[in-house]
Amino acid sequence: WRLKERMMTKKKAEDLDALRDRIMLAVLDNVPFDGWTPKAVEHARDMFGLGQADIDAAFPNGIPQLLDQMADWADRQALAHMEALDLDAMRVRDRITVAVKARLEALAPHKDAVRRSFALLPRPRYGGQVPQSVWRTADRFWIKAGDTAQDYNHYTKRGLLSGVIISTTLFWLNDSSEDHEASWKFLDRRIDNVLTMGKALGRFKPVFETAEKAASGPRKFARKLAGMAGKDSAAPASDASTAPGSEAVH
Repeated sequence: WRLKERMMTKKKAEDLDALRDRIMLAVLDNVPFDGWTPKAVEHARDMFGLGQADIDAAFPNGIPQLLDQMADWADRQALAHMEALDLDAMRVRDRITVAVKARLEALAPHKDAVRRSFALLPRPRYGGQVPQSVWRTADRFWIKAGDTAQDYNHYTKRGLLSGVIISTTLFWLNDSSEDHEASWKFLDRRIDNVLTMGKALGRFKPVFETAEKAASGPRKFARKLAGMAGKDSAAPASDASTAPGSEAVH
């Protein structure tokens, strides 16, 4: 029965995710007329014959959560597009380029809604979620591209790609060229810049590693002292919280 319960829970989660996508896409169609407002959500609600309780269950955090759902949906469309490609036959830079391009192409029918979402960013309620959302996108794309870095490269790659995603999206929003060709050329240039910068940062890897080793010495010594202090302390258990070395040294 536990397996059945888990399956039912998974089915409910999948149904809720599907409902969120349906509502979000309907809201995107209404944003050009009503903006990112409750009115746009109401139109989507009425379109599917839903009650307000359904909307509240799907998006308890309101418009900010709808914006996050849009970003997540665009990521999933890009990743699905990559699934159909022979990634092993592609260079890593081409895999990343395809991912960013596919994401924007998925959002193309809703370009005005995306543009209007950027107008919300100066507001504290919305601006704070953008860095997390873009980092999530960059992380997903690098993982799909085959990146397995666990050192400082893990973070530099995602930081650099986050900048590419934001700058290319802003260029794309104002691009009126046929099939957004100007945007794809802009994207290629940004990827080239990232590769150049990545190689430059790579030259500093020995410096980072040396600094890490130098920093780890004092930390290990401090932990050893803390451990010795803990062992030598004759304080009763009730006083352990005040004994020297009782707190972890980080």
